[in-house]
Amino acid sequence: MGTRATVGRVAASALILLTVACSSRRSVTGIWNGSLTSPGTTPVGVQFALQEQSGQLTGQTFVQDPVTGEYLVDDDVTGTRTGSAATWKTSTGLVVKGTFDAEGGFSGTLEFPADDPLAIHVVDLNLHG
Repeated sequence: MGTRATVGRVAASALILLTVACSSRRSVTGIWNGSLTSPGTTPVGVQFALQEQSGQLTGQTFVQDPVTGEYLVDDDVTGTRTGSAATWKTSTGLVVKGTFDAEGGFSGTLEFPADDPLAIHVVDLNLHG
């Protein structure tokens, strides 16, 4: 089973803890770090490296190797931000949707696609800049 499949299975019942390091509160450009954890499993580190230009989001996701601690390239990210609302996704079907608040926080959801035998799984997502 590959890294992507392993992360998908861990994430399906995961508690998502993410923090964000942004270049400014007005931009979502930056490295977003966090981890995926489930009871009885080893946490898996995750990074979103986002660039924003004229409301268009592009970037890369990375998954941390649990043995070496190295972040491995996983998938490209594309999306949009209009005012306080933002959505970004990966080609593997991971979708983030939510809004930024005046204090630089982000509240929304993180949706994992169906991965037989697991159904689509949606978790709450809160980020702070």
